[in-house]
Amino acid sequence: MNNKINEKHRLVEVINKFDNKNEPLILLFDKTRRKDKYKTYQITLEESMFKKITKAYYDYLLEIISQKEIEEYDFELNSKGNIQKLNSNIVTESENVNSKMSVDIRDAITVNKETDFSVFDFIAIRFFYVDNDETKTLTLYSKYKQPANKFKKTFKCSFLDNQIKELKSDILYFDNIVDAFEVNGTYYIINEDQFNSMFDFTEGFSHIIESKREDIINSDFIDKPEEFIDLCKNDRRLNKRLCKVIANDGFTYLKKGRDRLSDFIKEYKIPLQIDDKNIIKHKNKDDITKILNMLLKCYVEEGLLGEKMLSKGVEKYIS
Repeated sequence: MNNKINEKHRLVEVINKFDNKNEPLILLFDKTRRKDKYKTYQITLEESMFKKITKAYYDYLLEIISQKEIEEYDFELNSKGNIQKLNSNIVTESENVNSKMSVDIRDAITVNKETDFSVFDFIAIRFFYVDNDETKTLTLYSKYKQPANKFKKTFKCSFLDNQIKELKSDILYFDNIVDAFEVNGTYYIINEDQFNSMFDFTEGFSHIIESKREDIINSDFIDKPEEFIDLCKNDRRLNKRLCKVIANDGFTYLKKGRDRLSDFIKEYKIPLQIDDKNIIKHKNKDDITKILNMLLKCYVEEGLLGEKMLSKGVEKYIS
């Protein structure tokens, strides 16, 4: 518990450094179906309104961090209620989104009265400061929520030139809710569903596996590695578990303990075959599940009686 408190304290210290006089960047993202997936829009606001909006999002972030626990992202479990952290190199679209927020944003379209607000998918607000000639950034992501159809069909009125007049243009609004943020190469996910929507994250699981295909093959720990990879990619549950192995560097773990692999399998009575070169054989998805259990360190020794078992509540003693 103390470690989690200390982690939150350190994170807040980092975020506090972005509360400075540097003007943040606000961009609205249109997620398209074209090859260049993200189109960006910039807005021109009065200085007072600009500061009010960015400060509201910033304050919301600090408030939500104070209310929630921080934990590692789990590919298998939907951890609603906590903030999950994830290395940015696991998020396939991260580089694409970040490339749209470079210092030069002249390619971004400026929002005007002709802009169709219904194309907006999410808002990004980037804070920054310079430390020893290195630019540090904090980026907040908020899903843009389109007004309900009922609201769109209503008459909207306001005081204009001291008279109540109809507002005939669309309304651009900011709800001050942060669904995810990125700092120091780490994403912190507050609302997992919205994060998946903005970054197509769950759809990108197969891309994560593909990006490590050569590494898995070259690790030389399993026979028919191509078949192993493809079976995992095409099975929703195995797909998530292999992504979890990749995120937790499970292949490096296996490589370090490879000399003990045969003894380990015997000690824990894992029904897998292994050859004299310590290559694990697999025949079906059940074998692959057992291999992933090993890579995810699911086999443990119980502390009281020293019984060897499969953790995560599998419920079966093997010693």
